[in-house]
Amino acid sequence: MNRVQVTGDREQLAVWAGRQGLTPTGFRYIAAREARFKPETESRLNEVASKGGRPTHELVEDAMAAYLAEAPQVRGMLDSRYDDLKSARVKGIDGEEAFDRLLRKDKSPGQS
Repeated sequence: MNRVQVTGDREQLAVWAGRQGLTPTGFRYIAAREARFKPETESRLNEVASKGGRPTHELVEDAMAAYLAEAPQVRGMLDSRYDDLKSARVKGIDGEEAFDRLLRKDKSPGQS
């Protein structure tokens, strides 16, 4: 018998299994997901996990949860800023001008 690995939520798997003529005991639910990283990223993840005494899967879970919590807020802020520019509530400035302003501010007296 060939083995097939199928991932998804329980309802999707039950529907799939039914279509294949399998009973609930005829397939195994796999909750794990696979993440692929560049070797440098994986090395860094292993290093941080080792130093922190936490498994890598917990670090990845925490990072994804934080990202997913922040993403809608960031998207909302960007959309709001875009709307402000598009409606002329605020005036945009040239990128070179913005960079020059930052350089002047950094070089002004009294700045540390």
